[in-house]
Amino acid sequence: MLSSKSTNGKSTEAVSINCSIVQGSGLVPIMYIINASDLHPICPTNILLKYADDTYLIIVSSVNTHLIPKELQHVEGWAASNYLKLNVSKSYELIFVSSQFKDKRLIFPAAIPGITRLQHLLVLGVILSSTFKVTKHVEFILKKTSRTMFGLRS
Repeated sequence: MLSSKSTNGKSTEAVSINCSIVQGSGLVPIMYIINASDLHPICPTNILLKYADDTYLIIVSSVNTHLIPKELQHVEGWAASNYLKLNVSKSYELIFVSSQFKDKRLIFPAAIPGITRLQHLLVLGVILSSTFKVTKHVEFILKKTSRTMFGLRS
């Protein structure tokens, strides 16, 4: 991207801009949401949630798990065309399974190369569990609360 400035009839030399807004500036969340407004899933039943500089791909039905590689390639392609890069080291997979299926032999989709599959994931301050249980989140909140209470006592 090239940028030049013109003031009072005088122009500066065009220079290449190879970075965006400084992280932590407060503008990053809204700028990312605006920039990512054209990012949509390939399959209309899948969901892409965008918040601040995070994007969450939600495959709603197990019938669509075969689309995961295509959806990720689509996100990577979109990122490349917008001078961004999908950070695979910060990408995770979480498969939700209802407790009614816990005793049944389930066949999970193949692992996605380079992406870690988790049982619990922290999303916007909430710990999501693959079993829909809230135990880990409650423990997390209690631990944070006890640290705060200890600090207030001192």
